[in-house]
Amino acid sequence: MFTLDCHITVGNYVFTHVNQVRIDSGRKKLVDTCVIRLPRRYKSSNLTEVIKEGDEVNVRLGYNGRLYDEFAGYIIKIGCNTPVEMECEDRMYKLKRASVKAKSWKTVKLRDIIAYLVPGSVVEVNDISLSNYTIKGLINTAKILESLKDQYNLDIYYRPDGKLYVGIGYWETQKVNTAINYNTQLNVVSQDLKFRRGDAVRVKVKMMSHQPNGKVIKYEFGDPDGEVRSHQEYNMSLDDMKKIAETRIAMFKFDGLEGSMQAFGEPFIRHGQAVTIHDPLQPDHDGTYLTDAVNTTFGTGGFRRDIYLGKKVSNG
Repeated sequence: MFTLDCHITVGNYVFTHVNQVRIDSGRKKLVDTCVIRLPRRYKSSNLTEVIKEGDEVNVRLGYNGRLYDEFAGYIIKIGCNTPVEMECEDRMYKLKRASVKAKSWKTVKLRDIIAYLVPGSVVEVNDISLSNYTIKGLINTAKILESLKDQYNLDIYYRPDGKLYVGIGYWETQKVNTAINYNTQLNVVSQDLKFRRGDAVRVKVKMMSHQPNGKVIKYEFGDPDGEVRSHQEYNMSLDDMKKIAETRIAMFKFDGLEGSMQAFGEPFIRHGQAVTIHDPLQPDHDGTYLTDAVNTTFGTGGFRRDIYLGKKVSNG
């Protein structure tokens, strides 16, 4: 028998029962969010009188006393209804309220930019070089990270343990990644998956490479009318850009599943991890995929995870 368990810390208060928790987490998002609904009465106090915006929040969820770190962050808003609803953001909340002085580099490693933006933080950064990079003043740190994310097609996110990851897509989890197995007839509650053929996908890759002399080399490859996927590199030759563009087109034009599925709270999974999907009714649809997002709900309605598929890595 599986019994729901939770350990939720809000400021100086601990809750082991909750009406509902919803956590939205994805590699393409700069900020993970969490909504917590709790009873208005806490012991002899009104909950809204003992918690406040900016209070630290930690959420651990699981079954039968086996808990996992699901979210860490801060309250950004407290509702007036019953149950009390608290909206929270992860540690990026602090960076939205921090700023740095303007600075520019002719050539710089990405890790040095991150160290300048979030000094003293625990970070893991992809080994990427940039040229002619400028940080403008009078802007918060999170906005600068968001600009880096968009401009260079990076994944930037916090994990609940407080480590900040900055790099190319799936870079963190592909280093060590054991696939989690899902059987659509056993441990999948519901699914909205569609099998698509690669030759039906229309996509175009646009490459830009910043050279040490300040020049920019551009290259496009793919379907002229396709969805544009932009990538920026540093000091890359035109021949190498062509090879990478072809590889990235192949990543999008695959035969396989796309969409999402809903599973139980276990097995535990975070975005970026690999999932192997087996469908006994359609075994030709089997495959292993990296995940783009995992949205988790926990409470009186049960414990569920909505898993959104990303890049396909193998046929099973």
